[in-house]
Amino acid sequence: MNNHRTNKPRRGKFVTILIVGMLAAALTIGIAVTLQIRRTARMLLEAETRLQAVIVTADAVRAFAGTQDPPRWPASWDELATIQVTDHPWIHWPRDRSLMEEHVTVDFGADLEAVLAQPIETVNAIRPNGICFEGWQHDVWHALRQAPDPAAP
Repeated sequence: MNNHRTNKPRRGKFVTILIVGMLAAALTIGIAVTLQIRRTARMLLEAETRLQAVIVTADAVRAFAGTQDPPRWPASWDELATIQVTDHPWIHWPRDRSLMEEHVTVDFGADLEAVLAQPIETVNAIRPNGICFEGWQHDVWHALRQAPDPAAP
């Protein structure tokens, strides 16, 4: 009987340690999941920002080409900044130029006629700098297709 009493506190201590260990494991898993969700959300936000920046840049290039006689591709960010694109809900060109330069690469040596002749899957004269949602090539291609054709009389 005396032996039974001495085992009871050990069992209680074991259960307490087990519960504390399980709570610590659950807390660790919860923190890891929360951090992963934050990381994923940040990555998705970056991808969306790049996508929108690519779209606005393509619209700016299209608008720039439309102001030139004959229509042509811009030679620099400075030259592109001579026009405005403000119909996007949260990115405006040239006000948000630093955002565009950070998230978008423009081949300022590109030829408008050659870019317009490219198939959609090879469009790269305007492209995201990093992770971006699929479909950006279609958005660029569509925007640029609205540019005046430099080969037209």
